[in-house]
Amino acid sequence: MDKPVRLADLPQFTIDEVTLRGGVWVLTGSFNRLDGVLEGRSALCLSPDTQLVGDLESLDRETRRAEFNTLDPQRSSEWVVGATLPWIDGYWEFRHIAAILDAEHDWRRVVFQAADAFERRVSGARVLRKATGEPEGGETVAAGQWDHEHCFICNAHIDPGDVGYVDRNDDWLCRDCYEAYAEPRHLGFMNG
Repeated sequence: MDKPVRLADLPQFTIDEVTLRGGVWVLTGSFNRLDGVLEGRSALCLSPDTQLVGDLESLDRETRRAEFNTLDPQRSSEWVVGATLPWIDGYWEFRHIAAILDAEHDWRRVVFQAADAFERRVSGARVLRKATGEPEGGETVAAGQWDHEHCFICNAHIDPGDVGYVDRNDDWLCRDCYEAYAEPRHLGFMNG
């Protein structure tokens, strides 16, 4: 099977039963296919910009049946019996998937340059965060110490002088992942 390109190409979970057990919503159902599906933290996509986070449990690989447990009561009208929803592994942040799929997403090509960071000492360790706004209690400015970013798909370093792509949320893609996934709006990276 080809790598997924759209949300509709991801494994789909069809809900057969919705119950409330001890404060936990349990969505029982089945998958159309199981490639890439694992038990544990994951999400069901309610819409192109909304996810329902929970835990996939009791996965039966023969019948493709499972339970999706969530404490999140949001938009319960969308996870009713008969609904079929795309499933994503908990490793991925849904906002990143939405950014890859959005043809109008505001990716800007930039050459990364080191920037100032805010530094704090905690138990003898140095903790940095990108300098935006004002330093918080106990922080000092560390000039030029924000010296790389990470691609949110492959986790590669984007170092000073490297071309990368950044959006208004300060999410970064390396050049290779931008060309392979963001330009064609392709979710193939999710097949691991």
